[in-house]
Amino acid sequence: MISFQLCIHENLEIGETKTCLDCKGQWDLDDSLISKYPGCDCKNCPFINDPFVPPDGPPDAEALFVGMTPAFYEVKQGRPFAGPSGSLFDGALEYAGMHRSEVGADNSTLCSGVKPRQGDPPTAAIYACRGHILESMKSSRVVVPMGNAALRSVTGRPETTGISSYAGATFRQDDNIIMPLIHPSFYLPSNDGSRPQSPDMFKDYLDSMELLAYILRSNSLPSDTTIATKVFTDAQECVKWLDGLEDQEVMAVDLETDYPDPIRATRLGTYFFPTQAPPRLE
Repeated sequence: MISFQLCIHENLEIGETKTCLDCKGQWDLDDSLISKYPGCDCKNCPFINDPFVPPDGPPDAEALFVGMTPAFYEVKQGRPFAGPSGSLFDGALEYAGMHRSEVGADNSTLCSGVKPRQGDPPTAAIYACRGHILESMKSSRVVVPMGNAALRSVTGRPETTGISSYAGATFRQDDNIIMPLIHPSFYLPSNDGSRPQSPDMFKDYLDSMELLAYILRSNSLPSDTTIATKVFTDAQECVKWLDGLEDQEVMAVDLETDYPDPIRATRLGTYFFPTQAPPRLE
């Protein structure tokens, strides 16, 4: 944690204002605080007097992860995604072949003004800090907001839109690919047992990390792929095409029904997604 009251300003750049090249805080010439970090409107932020945790990671990282607000371990260690949730985050990165040192880590608010179990930071704090998020996004290809506050900061969408509606999806926003995820702290068991967890829930998070690694390698979204569609009206023609799928090592099948139970439901359609070129029909 950086204390702005105790910052000794040994590495100052002085012009019309004073900027500390160590903590990046900015003061006027009378030593009144202007901002704790470039792009932050600290004077209009309700968290101005709360502990500050700066972003972490290379400034030109291709992937930028944005969390909610610094919690206990983040304030203690002075970096985003620390403590138990940080360990989950680091492990998920390594599972997908990435490393913490390669990605940017940030929070929708840089100051820790939210008490435990209090919920998301207020709108005023999110938007006072949003300028630094938007600036960081300019040098990243993929931005991963984790949590409601992060989603609002990255997209500017209203507070009624929850992260669960977008988690695991990918979409483009200006020059960025946006990939919202549930915050890793959600996957930690709660002390009162109100948040039961299962391995399958965290597997979704790991799968999303693998998708992120794929996007970074390929510089494209899976939705960018052109899919050829063929509708069969002749049964024999369809059987001939299906016979040619025996050589497929991996294939996805989507069965559409009018009821969740496929045994009792009426089948509306079946879709096959081969991973190799399907057989040609002469």
